Amino acid sequence: MLIIGAAFLVYLNSFGGPFIFDDIPSIRDNAKIRCLWPLTVPLNPPPKGAVQARPMVNLSFAINYALGGLEPWGYHVGNSFLHILASLVLYGVVRRTLITEPLRAKYGPYATKLALAVVTIWSVHPLITVSVAYISSRTELLMGLFYLLTLYCAIRRAESPRGAGWTAASIAACALGMASKEVMVSAPLAVLLYDRIFLSRSFGEALRRRRALYIGLATTWLLLVPLSAGTTFSVRRGGGAPFTVWEYGLTESEVIVHYLRLGFWPSPLVLDYYDWPVARFSLALVACLATVLGLLAATARQLLSGRSTGFLGACFFLILAPTSSFLPLLGEVAAERRMYLPLAAVVALVVIVVWRALEAVPRRWVPTVCAVLAVAIFGSASVRRNEQYGSALAIWSDTASKRPYNPRALTEVGTALVALGRFSEATVYYEQATRVMPGYTMAYSNWGIALAMQGRLAEAVGKLSEAVRRNPASASFHYNLGLALAKQGHVDQAVLEYQLALQIDPSFNKARDGLAGLSQPPRG
Repeated sequence: MLIIGAAFLVYLNSFGGPFIFDDIPSIRDNAKIRCLWPLTVPLNPPPKGAVQARPMVNLSFAINYALGGLEPWGYHVGNSFLHILASLVLYGVVRRTLITEPLRAKYGPYATKLALAVVTIWSVHPLITVSVAYISSRTELLMGLFYLLTLYCAIRRAESPRGAGWTAASIAACALGMASKEVMVSAPLAVLLYDRIFLSRSFGEALRRRRALYIGLATTWLLLVPLSAGTTFSVRRGGGAPFTVWEYGLTESEVIVHYLRLGFWPSPLVLDYYDWPVARFSLALVACLATVLGLLAATARQLLSGRSTGFLGACFFLILAPTSSFLPLLGEVAAERRMYLPLAAVVALVVIVVWRALEAVPRRWVPTVCAVLAVAIFGSASVRRNEQYGSALAIWSDTASKRPYNPRALTEVGTALVALGRFSEATVYYEQATRVMPGYTMAYSNWGIALAMQGRLAEAVGKLSEAVRRNPASASFHYNLGLALAKQGHVDQAVLEYQLALQIDPSFNKARDGLAGLSQPPRG
């Protein structure tokens, strides 16, 4: 009840937040969540937004839609519910780990209290507010929940003399996780490492005793093949040339150190790191690289020695590996939501180390007081952070103030101001966005839309044409330009832009509707 109560109270003030950014294509404009049956509809998400290639996330949004339509608070409640479930499963994993044979003598008598401290601190930590308060980050919540369930069911399988049910449950959870986010790819490896460290004397013994489990878990990797086919994820430098493998790996060493710092001192927290720069040779880069390599070496040494700390380090790096290693495949250099599950390993390690350090203190209530203070400090910081998700203007203004060279944040501030009718203020942000990154085409497009809303059609066409010139592969840019041209009375040019939009994206119904509207005879 303590875990449930703490997480619920911390995220209660996030329920009033609106849809922002990726929530728009993933939820508001997503026709694939408007029905639950046949299941083939929600399980076939559109190729855009956070739901791309993630059918379980799309299905969860469809369930939300069935229960409450497009009311944002229902989706926020759903995120909080999933986070609480993940917290309860994590509690089960931590407590059962502390009473395994290698750890029972040292931690068994305190397993419940230690697990409670680890999970409560993690569940209210400010670094994971983006995963709960930002609805589209449900990808992390579902993946984290299924990752933990995969591990928990595998642990119960080892404890049970009749483990067929737990084996099936672990495999099913792993499959559902694969259908939630690609990062789940490391889950079978994490289970095998856990088995070796806590349950078996060797990898061979683990594989021999639980062969069906590992065959089933390995089979779930096959799900990623059809799910990932056709995705267009990539990481580009300021919207330009893609990162090389070497550049990305060096840059991620800085990102990982940044994540770790936020784990201990969660400030400043930022929604979007679109402007994170390519790593350049410097003493800071050398220090970050040395830190990451040192932690990897320490993790390997601990694993070879069969120590539990090695498993925590391995989980941290395994979960981050698909996004924060050498493969620039997933669209962003840095994102705080990626620390949702890895943070649990960090918190567990810190709690155990602090508890061991305080063992010699004669007053046994001191560790409890320390845990309560940590929960109170982190929880209050999370409540304050959730307030910034209360409006699109608030969260993007906060992001722009912390990352003033982030063109996406500047553009989104402008768009939020346009929604409030504050056009002159929005222009300042659009101008700034195009100045800090001339290649950021969304700024030109949104600026053009804002000008069209004011009836300044000639200026609007100019900005929208610039967006199309810089990114002719965008269907929405062609559509927006066509819309402005149609309002100007340039029907032939508008028809051409709508047709180009449909050539790029045949499912773009707005462009099809625009064409149909232009083909209708004028009403007399």
